[in-house]
Amino acid sequence: MKKYALLEKPKEVAALGSWSELAENFGEVVGYTYFGDFFLRDPETSQIAVLYTMDPELMPTSFTSIEAFVGEMLADPEIEEEWSGSTT
Repeated sequence: MKKYALLEKPKEVAALGSWSELAENFGEVVGYTYFGDFFLRDPETSQIAVLYTMDPELMPTSFTSIEAFVGEMLADPEIEEEWSGSTT
């Protein structure tokens, strides 16, 4: 089961309120997890980052396309296991 949603149209990171202070150059929100984390994109380079909110941290990725980010990172079994809280 998918544990995230992608936005049809990116929103400005300012829409995240105080979370936007952690966004650095990632000025667009392109999606989110159902756990409250956000997928951000740098509008100049198209690089994708994940803004984790539980232990606030911005994690830039090597991805510059949403399709690759979804297909490789979000479909990774280890990521899915981490998000499901599974310990097996």
